[in-house]
Amino acid sequence: MSTADVTLRIDDDQLRRWIRAALPEARQGAASALTKTARTIAGRTVKGAAMQVSVQPKRIRRRVKVMPATRNRLSARTRVYVKSLNPMMLKAREVGGRGGASGRQRDASGRFKKGARRPRRGGGVKAYGGRSWPHAFIAKGIQGRPKVMQRKALGNPASLPVSGLRVPWAAEARGVFEKVVARASQVMFDKTLPHEIMWRLRRAGSR
Repeated sequence: MSTADVTLRIDDDQLRRWIRAALPEARQGAASALTKTARTIAGRTVKGAAMQVSVQPKRIRRRVKVMPATRNRLSARTRVYVKSLNPMMLKAREVGGRGGASGRQRDASGRFKKGARRPRRGGGVKAYGGRSWPHAFIAKGIQGRPKVMQRKALGNPASLPVSGLRVPWAAEARGVFEKVVARASQVMFDKTLPHEIMWRLRRAGSR
């Protein structure tokens, strides 16, 4: 009775050469998977925080930074800077008090447009997201930039100090960030890592 038999072998030296050649591509694939996961976390944090705080996503996006991973540094970082927002960034405008003019009278820098009639103070300030501050007004701050100001108490205006108003969003951002990290980080990384490594190994093998 005749048989057909074949034995496939690979020596240890050849295997080690292949592993050494594949290691840089594998490290680059891992770095790419880490960076994509970090950017996914950043994008979902921006979207979720913007919905929670009722602001434009672009106001949150500029405060979320991603440090990408590299072949020599296999770690990626997503950092959220949660400094409170200036209401002027949210299209804040004065609304007229009794007998005053309506508030859409300022340009992008906060200055009154040429020929615009200034609203009588007392109606407060409104901003994007349904925000309103009664008895607030817009004035230049110490640095010369327009800010939303409000007196600390009602009474004689000349004897009361004023304070600049801010829009806090730290608590909402941290809550969204923690949920995104818990749900997406490991799942996203485990899904992306094999694809990135195999794609780079196939590309290296075809060269």
